[in-house]
Amino acid sequence: MKISFLPAGDASTASSRIRVYAMVEALRAAGVDASAQYQPDADYFVFQKKVDPALLALARSLVAVGKIVIYDIDDLPPAQDYWAAPPLLAQMLALATLVTTDTQGHVDLLRRDFVVPAPIVLIPDCIDYFPTGPQAPAAPAGSALRVLWFGSLGNIAMFERYADALRTLPQVQLVVATGAPGIPALMERYPHIEFLPWSLEGFPAILRSCQLTLLMHDGSEVDRTKSNNKMICSINMGVPAIVSDTPEYAATAQLCGVPEAVFGSVGQVAECVARLASAAQREQYLLRAQPVVWQHYSAAALAQRLLAELQSQFPDGRGVCQPSIFPASTSSAIAAVR
Repeated sequence: MKISFLPAGDASTASSRIRVYAMVEALRAAGVDASAQYQPDADYFVFQKKVDPALLALARSLVAVGKIVIYDIDDLPPAQDYWAAPPLLAQMLALATLVTTDTQGHVDLLRRDFVVPAPIVLIPDCIDYFPTGPQAPAAPAGSALRVLWFGSLGNIAMFERYADALRTLPQVQLVVATGAPGIPALMERYPHIEFLPWSLEGFPAILRSCQLTLLMHDGSEVDRTKSNNKMICSINMGVPAIVSDTPEYAATAQLCGVPEAVFGSVGQVAECVARLASAAQREQYLLRAQPVVWQHYSAAALAQRLLAELQSQFPDGRGVCQPSIFPASTSSAIAAVR
C-alpha cells in the first residue's frame, strides 16, 4: 500500500499538522509507504482541504485512470473558502472516490449542503504538536491562575463574548495566544488580558505557562461542528481544558470523565474555574483524561483507523467504495475504534 498526501500547507498550518504530517509519520511507523507529497505510483491520493484548478485537474486525471482519490476536509464555508472557492469545492466533493472529515457535525452538513456521491467517513483529528506521549501537569510559577484561550484571529469573536465578564474573577490572569498582526488592536480593547503571538515553536511553552485553557465553539452553526483538537492538545500537554457545551467538546469531556469541565454560560465558566483552581483538582482531571485522550487520539491510533477504513471501503484495492455506516456522535465514533 502506498499513500500520497497533498497537504494544504506546511507545518504551520494546524489542519495539515494534525491530518497529514502527523498521520504520515504514524503510517510510516506502521510500515506503510506514505508521503506528504505527490507520488504518481501511489495507490491512494489524499487531497487535504485545498482545491485550486491545478489540483482539481490532477484529481480528475487520477480518477480517469482508476486511482483512488480521497478528499479530506476539516472545515466548511465560510472558513473553507480560503482553501477552496465554492465552485471548486463542490466539484471536488462530487469527484472524490471517498471523502474524509473530522466530526459528525461536518458529515451532516456536507450531506445537507453539497452533492457528495461518495461515502463520507469520520477520521478524528489527532493530538497536535507531534507528541510522543502525555506530559506531566504544567506547574507555572506565580500566584495568579493563568487561563488561556488560543486560536486564529478569525475565531476570536467567540472568546470576546467572555472577555469582559471574566475580568472580575479573583486571582485569574486571562491569556490569549493568537496571530501577531491582530494583537496591537486587541491589547487596546482588553488591557487586562495578556496577549502572546502564536508560533509553531513557541506555543507549547505558552500553553504550559498556564494552568487552564478556556475553549469554546458556541458560535454559528458551523462553529458548533468544529472538532475537539484544541481540547485534546491542551489535555495531552498537561493543562486541563474548560470547554463549551457543544457537541465535540461535551462528548469528549464525558468520555474522559471530566463532565465538570463543561460550561453553558459565562457564569458556569467561573464555576468551572473555581472547581479547578487547586493543583490537586487539576491533577485528578488529568489522571482521568490523559490516558483516554492518548488511547483514542494519538496519531498511531488514528493511522490504524484510517487503514481500517481504507480496507473496509476498498477491499480489493480498487476505486469502488463499499456501503458505509457513519457514527452518530463523537462518543460512538470513539467506541468504534475500541
